[in-house]
Amino acid sequence: MAGSNGVGRMRGFALKAPPPWFQYSPPVPFGHPLRESESRKLHVAGMKKAATLPIETIAPLHGPVWRKNLGWFIGKYDLWSRCEPEEKAVVVLYGSMYGNTASAANALAAKVAAKGVKVAVHDLSCIDNSEAVAECWRASTIVLAAPTYNGGIYLPAANLLEDLKALGLHDRTFALVENGSWAPMSAKLMAAKIGELKNCTVLDAKVTVRGRLTVTQDAELEACAAAVAASM
Repeated sequence: MAGSNGVGRMRGFALKAPPPWFQYSPPVPFGHPLRESESRKLHVAGMKKAATLPIETIAPLHGPVWRKNLGWFIGKYDLWSRCEPEEKAVVVLYGSMYGNTASAANALAAKVAAKGVKVAVHDLSCIDNSEAVAECWRASTIVLAAPTYNGGIYLPAANLLEDLKALGLHDRTFALVENGSWAPMSAKLMAAKIGELKNCTVLDAKVTVRGRLTVTQDAELEACAAAVAASM
């Protein structure tokens, strides 16, 4: 609680103004170039140091202690910390209110798989957001499908995009599937969010569903699938 002189008081303690030598530096937000550059420097230095050590145990602050297959874990960490995809693959992540967006996402996934591309499909309403984030780190190309919801992005997809921004995902290719009965807007809005990620590309080919997928949209699905396969 602040007094009239600007000095705060709480339970009888006076919160005095900081001394003149004190300087407050606000934290650098996630995704800021300074934070990324410093993080990468620490990563490179840490991995170089680790390569010279006879590591027998990995004991993280959070999670289990590892004593076997340490090379596998160190290799994964090396990829994750640099945000390099684990494999050339496609992950289709969709949010669907009534099942129609799910049908479009699965139809597109089938066409991509038919071109010999490894594809995984997940319903964002059925998996934890941490699993969806992990899939975005694993795959090189991400298909995001969501209906328009109250003039915005359906919440499961919107929440994922916010997490990807906070965690600094970069260097990925995205394809978009949108749905909206009279005013589909989710693709435009998702593209804007992806534009906030570093070095991420949104393919021009997209799929727009108006309520439900129709047989006349086969060419649209095929064009999007071809663009996804070509991006690998």
